[in-house]
Amino acid sequence: MKIESGTLDLRVWNSESSPLLLNGSWEFYWNQFIPTFFQNRSPVKYFPMPGFWNGKSIGQQVLNPQGYASYRLKLLLPEERSLYAVSIIDLESAYILFVNGNIVGKNGIVGTSREKEIPEWRPAVYPFETSGETELLLHVSNFHHQLGGIWQGISFGKADSLLSHQRNSIALELFVAGSIFMIGVYHCLIFFVRRRELTFLQLGLFCFIMSVRSLVTGQRYILQILPDLSWESLVRLDYLTVYVGAPVLHWYLFTLFKKYYNRYVFGVFASVSGFFSALVLFLDPLIFTRFATIYHLVLLSCSIYFLYINFIAVLRKETGAAVLWIGWIASTLANINDILYTSSIINSGYFSAIGLHIFLLTHSYYLAVRYANTFNLSERLGQRMESLLTITRNLNRSNSRETAIWTAFSGILDAFNIRSGYCVFLSQTDSEKFIRLLPEPNSLPEAVLSDVNKELGSLSELELLGTRLRLPVLRGNEILCVLQCEGIKIEDLEREKLYITGVCESLSVVLDNIDKIRAEALASVGQAASEIVHDINHHCQVIGIQVRTALQEPQSAGVILEQIEREALYMRNMALDILDFARERIIVRLETHTLSEIAKRIETDLSDQLKDIPIEYKVVLREEGLVRMDVDRFRRVVLNLTRNAAAAMQSGGLFQVVIDREDNRLYFIFQDNGPGIKPELRGKLFQPFGLIGGDQKGSGLGLAVVRRIVLAHGGEIHFYSELGKGSRFTIELPSNV
Repeated sequence: MKIESGTLDLRVWNSESSPLLLNGSWEFYWNQFIPTFFQNRSPVKYFPMPGFWNGKSIGQQVLNPQGYASYRLKLLLPEERSLYAVSIIDLESAYILFVNGNIVGKNGIVGTSREKEIPEWRPAVYPFETSGETELLLHVSNFHHQLGGIWQGISFGKADSLLSHQRNSIALELFVAGSIFMIGVYHCLIFFVRRRELTFLQLGLFCFIMSVRSLVTGQRYILQILPDLSWESLVRLDYLTVYVGAPVLHWYLFTLFKKYYNRYVFGVFASVSGFFSALVLFLDPLIFTRFATIYHLVLLSCSIYFLYINFIAVLRKETGAAVLWIGWIASTLANINDILYTSSIINSGYFSAIGLHIFLLTHSYYLAVRYANTFNLSERLGQRMESLLTITRNLNRSNSRETAIWTAFSGILDAFNIRSGYCVFLSQTDSEKFIRLLPEPNSLPEAVLSDVNKELGSLSELELLGTRLRLPVLRGNEILCVLQCEGIKIEDLEREKLYITGVCESLSVVLDNIDKIRAEALASVGQAASEIVHDINHHCQVIGIQVRTALQEPQSAGVILEQIEREALYMRNMALDILDFARERIIVRLETHTLSEIAKRIETDLSDQLKDIPIEYKVVLREEGLVRMDVDRFRRVVLNLTRNAAAAMQSGGLFQVVIDREDNRLYFIFQDNGPGIKPELRGKLFQPFGLIGGDQKGSGLGLAVVRRIVLAHGGEIHFYSELGKGSRFTIELPSNV
């Protein structure tokens, strides 16, 4: 059903259905208060309902906001007399409603000038009995507001239906106002309990303002609470709830998204809002209502700006940002609808209450989640503290730097749930360089590039580059080691930062203690200094005697020089043993060699070592192949084991070396048929200065250094000895060529 030329035919309309909006072209008489059943002699002019008359043209005349007019509509109703009603929410700024010449309702006092008019906003339902042809006539005047005319649709229907609709609308608005108010109370109570959470206070204040606005707009229930509230005060409240509520809301959003929300943007918006609030407080409504459109544009711009920064937070996966973005979209769309509705551009109704509830629901959910996360964080910190204490206890039981480092690192890796892609850079005590240690059992230490050395040496705090995390363990300004792992997210790092810092500090203390203990252990070397000096002095005396003999017996110089060379080799081997023992870790330079080449080298060394000694020797190569080893250091293994066998078999015997391969492992078996090793000496066989024979020559470091060299190759050394039958040392190396 449509109004055409000021007439609406409702004779076939079902009056029991929902009320009708009387939208369409009403008869319009500008600057006239026409009487009822007025007969117009000039052509009738029509004006759309609803709609402001600001700037509209009637013929050649452009209408001003301030003025008065008459609206008339002819209804064609059934002949049966019934009780109908008209519902009017808002007109600017006063009106009288006539039905068939009778006044059935009015708001304020209409007038032909500002002095004669008394404005009023009071939504009402006006019942009346009628039938057949019915005339609705509205006298409307506006001299107190920037917007003039009828800007919200007039409803028509059965009286009981419209009165029920009014009661439902009031109940809904009271529910909205009450629920928003209680949400505000709830958030303010949380703030008073935990005053550091400013966002709860900000959102609570915004809720209080919006609950007042819910009473001021729509059915304007505040007039039921304060019946003597003037129209001017009501208008000021209507505008202030926007001009104050919006900056409070953006204050809350600025606090919530301080990382993204530009403070200058917020400052400008708050200043603009303050300026417009001052206009409302100190100027006449006719003046300050003229600038509402400007503020609406500013508010819309800020809403779009926050929509943008919220979307950026969503892309960066900030916690809860997606939920807040949805709530803000709903609220923004509802506010745009209300702006267009109040400007009479669209005829939809107020939806800001719905948008506001969605907004508050999403933000209440976000704050609740954040508050719950705080409790979860407290619980997790308690667990991390317990874990830190456990790690600290395990660190204190560590007897080596490597064990302590991997113990601490395992706790950090568990916190990030990392199972691969990690390593340790260990600083070298005798240089500014680092070596890289991998967690695999058979992996060997690796030297690092000079650029990496510079990067590691410049670390003073943890560093996250992309997803790679480097954690320096410091002792003052000295870097003891650097823990590195991949696949770390910035949010995970922020969550576990305190914990991993505590682990690194505990590790630093433990490494410092291990270094002190090691220094004390090295000091024990001094106890063996006399033995070492004695050995060196012995070889020097032998060399001196041989030199004097050569001077006296030049014809024996060849044999004497060979003896001098052998004594020099003993001294060189002793010096290298002492140096390797002093180092914490032996670094080997692996190169690829054939097993036959290694066998020839061993045979040559045995020949030189066992010359002039009644010991038979042989080297057995059971399988050809390749091996990666540091031949210079492995030669020292051979020399040390050969020297020990020679010392044990001074009266003669058999010494053989067998090279074999099985299941990707290489075996070097050194076996003699000497007297064997006493049981009480076997426990300290690989300890520095452990005595394995009565008249053994050397520094006492030989087998300890042998074991370190084998371990540096990623291998293992085993021994078996039986008294009266001899000893067997088996070196097992990886065959990973």
